[in-house]
Amino acid sequence: MPDCPKCGYEDRYRIFSSPCPKCQHVFYDTEEYVRMLAGGLHIESCMDIGCGNKGIIAEAYWVEQDIERAYAVDRHVIKDGLNPVWQRLLMDAEDLPKLGIAVDFTTHCGLLEHLEYDKAFKVLHAIEQVTTKRVFASASAMMREVDSKVKADGNPFHYYRSFWPGPVLTALGYTVDQARMARGETFYTETTFWYDPQKLEQPFHVRELRALDALLRTRCEEPLCGAQPALWDPTRTCCWCVGHALQQCGYLNDYDRGSLEKLLCCAGGY
Repeated sequence: MPDCPKCGYEDRYRIFSSPCPKCQHVFYDTEEYVRMLAGGLHIESCMDIGCGNKGIIAEAYWVEQDIERAYAVDRHVIKDGLNPVWQRLLMDAEDLPKLGIAVDFTTHCGLLEHLEYDKAFKVLHAIEQVTTKRVFASASAMMREVDSKVKADGNPFHYYRSFWPGPVLTALGYTVDQARMARGETFYTETTFWYDPQKLEQPFHVRELRALDALLRTRCEEPLCGAQPALWDPTRTCCWCVGHALQQCGYLNDYDRGSLEKLLCCAGGY
């Protein structure tokens, strides 16, 4: 049910990107992004990566569009009862180019944060190789309790391994929707982004180095600190180093300092 995230108004039939009847707030869900970004494109094939048990992003929209070919990709489990147009690929997304397939439109939401940075960049490169027109995605913009999702659903691949602030994805050449995030019109804990693979001007390895640089240049904003790298906390619009994050942010209390430092600094030797 698309309740208004601002005033809580409940309206089962309200479309996400239409104004709330009560407070006029506008909110973009993942399906609304897909409708917006696919509009005007001739899409014959699509792919959703990391669909798991939650199902396909914007599945109803793709069925409405009479999509000719579609792939559901996950390396752990794929939801039963999908529309027959979806071919199930239980596999590692890094290996997608080996299949020799290509699609017009790819989605992946809530995928990158469950991968360490070196693995995540390999998956991003693979997605660019198998998508011809547009990619839409989102990833956690903040650190989360490492095993919270594993405890919830038992998926061994659901440990939180990384976080993806806007500057990192911008360095990869992707368009980040900072404007809607700042206005509260989309998920404030997620970085929402999209791109057209054919329009990316530089080789992936060049953009990857810039993204790593952007990650490691994030500075702690605690007075007199300035340590690098830092965690980005969009709920406070600020950045903290590992030590200050543990002090300032309650949701990080279950982390230990050593594992956080390893997580954030793994890119340094990549």
